[in-house]
Amino acid sequence: MSMCVVCIGFVLLFFGYTYMKDPPQGAYIEKIMFLFLLFSTLEVLHAWTQIKTIEWSAADSIWSIGQYVSTAILVLITAAFALRLRFITSVKGEFYEQELAFSPRAVTRWRDAIDNIVIEKFFNRKLVLGRLFAASPTQK
Repeated sequence: MSMCVVCIGFVLLFFGYTYMKDPPQGAYIEKIMFLFLLFSTLEVLHAWTQIKTIEWSAADSIWSIGQYVSTAILVLITAAFALRLRFITSVKGEFYEQELAFSPRAVTRWRDAIDNIVIEKFFNRKLVLGRLFAASPTQK
């Protein structure tokens, strides 16, 4: 439980640093870290309920539901890693990752498929400006 709390602390530090400095990162890294934060939080919750629960029936029901949720998050983490692998093995991905390694300040943020879904569903493209939401040359 304590190691999961330490992991949660480091992930929160990662998000704090990302918020303050806004460095360019590899594709899907923020999504992977968010899912890892959810998984670590669930693991702390599982351990805490195991420590604090007195009745076996209550602990068993909480444990079984929690295992399904944890498994679903692990599947999402696997999918995010698969998306990242598919991207970095493409020509654009190789170029992007190489530019991140050699001159990160010259690189703008990569907008991945999940970002595109969020933009399509929750934002009006005409009202949102900025480098994360910049329109591609084909959309102008």
